[in-house]
Amino acid sequence: MQAILPTINHLLALGIVLLQVGILITLYFFFFKKESKWLHIVSAYALYIGLLVSLASILLSLFYSNIVGYAPCTLCWWQRVFMYPQLLFFGVALYKKKEKILRYALIFSIIGIILSVYHYYIELGGSEIIPCGTTVSCARRYIFEFGYITIPLMAFTGFAAIITALFTRKALQNKASLEKN
Repeated sequence: MQAILPTINHLLALGIVLLQVGILITLYFFFFKKESKWLHIVSAYALYIGLLVSLASILLSLFYSNIVGYAPCTLCWWQRVFMYPQLLFFGVALYKKKEKILRYALIFSIIGIILSVYHYYIELGGSEIIPCGTTVSCARRYIFEFGYITIPLMAFTGFAAIITALFTRKALQNKASLEKN
C-alpha cells in the first residue's frame, strides 16, 4: 500500500482541484452570469452532487484511517460528524422527494466548513484557539499535494461543493417560482 500511496494522494488531489474549479465556475456564473446552462445543470444535479461528495468523503476518510493507518485527530472526527449524516440526508431527499431535509445538510456543511478552515489554519502553523486534543496533533499533515492540499482542505472542498450546489438549487427554484407569479 505504501508504494502506491503517493500516486493515490496525487490522483485524489487532482480530483480535489477539479472539484474546486467546478465550485469556482459555479460561483462565477452565479454572481456574474445569471442565465447559464451550467447553473441549471448544477441545480438539476445538486442532490446527486451532495450524495456523491458525501459518499466519497466517507469512503476516503475510512480509507485513510482504516487502511492507510492515519489516525484522525479530534477535528477530523468532528468534521466526520458533520459529513457522514449528509449521505443519509441526500439519500432521503432523493428517495422520498423530501427536500426540506436539505436544510440539515446545509447547516451541517456550514459547521463542517468552519471546522475545516480552523483545522487547515492549525495545519499551516496557526495557534490553537480551542485545544484540539491530546492523542493526535491537529497540526500533523499526512498529505501535502500541490503545495496546499491537505486532508482538512479536502474536507473544506467537499463542504463547499455541497453548499454551492444547494445554494444554486435553491436560488434557481426561487427564481422559477417568482417567474410563475
